[in-house]
Amino acid sequence: MVQQSIVGTARATPARREPLIREVVARVRAALEHLGTPTVRRPRFMRGATLERRVEARHLDTDRLRLRPHDMRDADAWHALASDARVIRYLSWPHRDAAAARRHLRDRTRHTTLWQTDDFLALAVTHRGQLVGDVSLQLRTVASDARAVEVGWLLSPEHQGKGFATEAVRGILHVAFKDVGARMVLAVVEDGNERSLALADRLGFTLLHRNGRSHLLVLTPDAFRRG
Repeated sequence: MVQQSIVGTARATPARREPLIREVVARVRAALEHLGTPTVRRPRFMRGATLERRVEARHLDTDRLRLRPHDMRDADAWHALASDARVIRYLSWPHRDAAAARRHLRDRTRHTTLWQTDDFLALAVTHRGQLVGDVSLQLRTVASDARAVEVGWLLSPEHQGKGFATEAVRGILHVAFKDVGARMVLAVVEDGNERSLALADRLGFTLLHRNGRSHLLVLTPDAFRRG
């Protein structure tokens, strides 16, 4: 978890912008050393600068999917998804029974705003009204000239191979770049997760750093527009 943000919102000169980006990269690389270890979210008053405006979760429609805030009516479907060994294989999530999965979903229903560093926003991915996955953004740095978010995604194995994951992630990336104003989007993908690595490649992500079995990938607005 990146523990600090670059504060201040004044526009940086080109000469200043590169050090800002290098600082973001250095902090994210340091965060990779702690992947898989529990982290404690800092109290909001300790998180420093804020975005120019809050980014709130909303309904997003793609060609075949709807991305929307999580809902407790999906508890059974979420348990099936979050307890599937094929889904959590490359995540740091524990196996959850129905009660634990319900608590996890309830927590996700509250993650609806990006405003300060460490804020997390999660959206359910639905197809024809059925929960089939999840996409998320976490705000890593706030400074406008080096603003970074981390994206995450998961999809039910029964719905893989249809382009749904690419469609859902592309939808949440529009939020990252257009609404949040990110200058870079980061993704962490584990070795062996070939579907996610291929998805990231299709969307224009490139390898920024590798630490053990973890790949830190980065996507810029220009690369996303070209994808």
